[in-house]
Amino acid sequence: MGDVLAVLATALLLAGVVFGMYLRDCAPEESPLETRFRDPKTRTIAYVIPDGADPVVLRLGLDRAGFTGEVRRVGNAECLLVTCLTTERAALRGVLEAAQSSASAGTALKLGGVVFEDER
Repeated sequence: MGDVLAVLATALLLAGVVFGMYLRDCAPEESPLETRFRDPKTRTIAYVIPDGADPVVLRLGLDRAGFTGEVRRVGNAECLLVTCLTTERAALRGVLEAAQSSASAGTALKLGGVVFEDER
């Protein structure tokens, strides 16, 4: 009886290991964008998405202007995290201001100027 339990325990352990390896292989790999954002050499700027603003509109403006960004939670705020060189800051600010104004056209939503998190 003891031998049967030992074989059964070994079989269950082996099945668990095989199942774990299967799950690891099924997990999605990190996207190139995710890899780029995690690289410490990549310079990013965080912009807090104002209450009532649609992050999709802001992302669309970024994409059209050639910037790469994604919506992420930074601390307690929902931010647009954008890869941007220091020399591109003014252009990024202009893109976000234009996207905000087009998104709020015809609504009561009044958004202020674009202020990045490192400027607060």
